[in-house]
Amino acid sequence: MKVLGFTLIEVVTLAAWLALTVVQPVVAIVVLLAGLIAEHLVSFRVKNGVRAPLGPVAVIAAIETGTWAGWLALTFINPIVAAIVLFVGLNIGHVLERNNINSRPLFEKFVRRNGEVLDISGIETGIGILWLAIAAVNPIVAAVVLFIGIFVEHKISFAKPPIQGA
Repeated sequence: MKVLGFTLIEVVTLAAWLALTVVQPVVAIVVLLAGLIAEHLVSFRVKNGVRAPLGPVAVIAAIETGTWAGWLALTFINPIVAAIVLFVGLNIGHVLERNNINSRPLFEKFVRRNGEVLDISGIETGIGILWLAIAAVNPIVAAVVLFIGIFVEHKISFAKPPIQGA
């Protein structure tokens, strides 16, 4: 159950961000960025037992914030392009996060490590799309779906073996 804490942080962050986008879009972005920073700080601490370096965490959270916000904006213009943007952006964030959690330079072997996170990026993309579709009808059910999907994604990510060597 080590992933429960940071899963809850991410789910609450995403749900609050989505709710705020309609009434306070600037506040929504700040909430998303702050929440993703908190989620990454906690996940790093859980995985490594020490405090995370704030700089790399802020970079990762900023990329993910831009990814989620761009995806939502594009969803209403072209949902297929939006899904691609979400997948690619999340994959970039997951590669950087994997390097950071393993105390590797943030952009080390960036292209080669893309394949290591395709599974979790695909899961999170699919869950994001499903979550948004359900949220319009039933926000509570949508939040439960989001929680289950993100929890599964985090369990898979947490179980990945450490990066070996340079």
